[in-house]
Amino acid sequence: MLIDTHCHLDKPRYKRHMKKILQDAQDNGVKGILIPSTQKNTLDDAQTLAQSYEGVFYSVGYHPKYADKFEMETLETYVEDERCIAIGEFGLDYVRLSKEEAVRKPVIDEQKRVLKIHLEFAVKHQKPVLIHLRDKHVSVHGEKTAHDDFLEIVTPYLGKLVGGVIHAINFDRADYMALSEYGFYFGIGGQLTYDRVEDLKSFVKKAPLSSLLLETDAPWLTPQVRKKPMKEVANKPAYLVDVLEALSRVLEMPQEVVSKEILNNTLRLFPAFLEAVQSKGYSSGEVRNIAQLGAEVIRQVATPVEEIESQETQALIEDLLLTCIDSQGMGIASPQISVSKRIFIMASKPNKRYPHAPKMKPKAIINPQIIAYAQEYEKDWEGCLSLPNIRALVPRSKQIEVHYFTRDGKEVHEVLEGFLARIFQHEFDHLEGKVFIDRVENTLDIVMEREYKRIIYGGDKKCKT
Repeated sequence: MLIDTHCHLDKPRYKRHMKKILQDAQDNGVKGILIPSTQKNTLDDAQTLAQSYEGVFYSVGYHPKYADKFEMETLETYVEDERCIAIGEFGLDYVRLSKEEAVRKPVIDEQKRVLKIHLEFAVKHQKPVLIHLRDKHVSVHGEKTAHDDFLEIVTPYLGKLVGGVIHAINFDRADYMALSEYGFYFGIGGQLTYDRVEDLKSFVKKAPLSSLLLETDAPWLTPQVRKKPMKEVANKPAYLVDVLEALSRVLEMPQEVVSKEILNNTLRLFPAFLEAVQSKGYSSGEVRNIAQLGAEVIRQVATPVEEIESQETQALIEDLLLTCIDSQGMGIASPQISVSKRIFIMASKPNKRYPHAPKMKPKAIINPQIIAYAQEYEKDWEGCLSLPNIRALVPRSKQIEVHYFTRDGKEVHEVLEGFLARIFQHEFDHLEGKVFIDRVENTLDIVMEREYKRIIYGGDKKCKT
């Protein structure tokens, strides 16, 4: 069994192929994946993937190339999530910096400042760190390298940190070996399969096996054997087997021995991956086509779910979750993927259209009922994945009392207010064969996207539906 400790599964290129990517990973014995954060933009996708799949976790942090965009609020927002098991990817990257000191030095200083903030945050929250280090090949004006600067900065924190990973290590420095005494591991990826990586091979041979982890850094660092002439091949977690093969060859040890030791290393640093060890595998959801207004299923009253824990129902929930992620919606109902069942997903999170939307873990709502509506109503803008490019001012009750079941069969009775009450009512309408434009008080409250943008933003920037 293998764990990919560094795979950017949240990248847009993977979305529509998620089912195959995870199935390929599982077929090759890769049962766990850690999604490293590089910036704020894709964190919600990483979190949703981690919350949707057994064996998938994520981290929170800013890659050094995004150091100028660093916000402490981002770290604080995600760090308490149990699916967030590390801080990073952060560090130092001195590649492609300007040769002009007046331009270069402020960039390096900012990277160092943000590096220290991440380290202090990791000490406070006692989570492992994911360290990115890249150096220029030739020192500029005798300056220290990124590797020198990192060791100098991290030294006061050693013994306070719970450890971490030096990601995609590609150099041979004896002074880095000592980091293993403080809970640091060295991430070995596809680079080990390349020609002319003698420094990396030398380091791997010297390092204790108990200090090594496996990673792909997918979609980058594709193993050499997977590359095809004149054709770009994106890396993926299934290719971790090629890294294992290369590592075993360099160490001159059987793959079974190496993989067992690496798994033990991974569980020491990231004990949450015990879930992957005990799991039967990733769920098998896929992105589905969204039915549009005019399709018969959109106007049908959906039928109740008879067996919540059945394989059929659970598979439907997985498809709904992934389709919701792919569409970046606040929710989606089963009829919208052409299955007339009384299930919908609520997945509220702040975005450009709804910056004050509450953040919640995507949740399946099964056989819902609205028991009571508050008499106070408010009008607000709504859109719908089944009616793209249309917006409308829709009156909704500000507070509702609801009853439903969760995907594990738990019965829930609660009161929802404001934006969450609006999402629930919007999705509940889909189960009744209704859409949001049926609720408007005046047809003048229905507008096309361009007019909506003019009203809300005063411009013509594209607005996602």
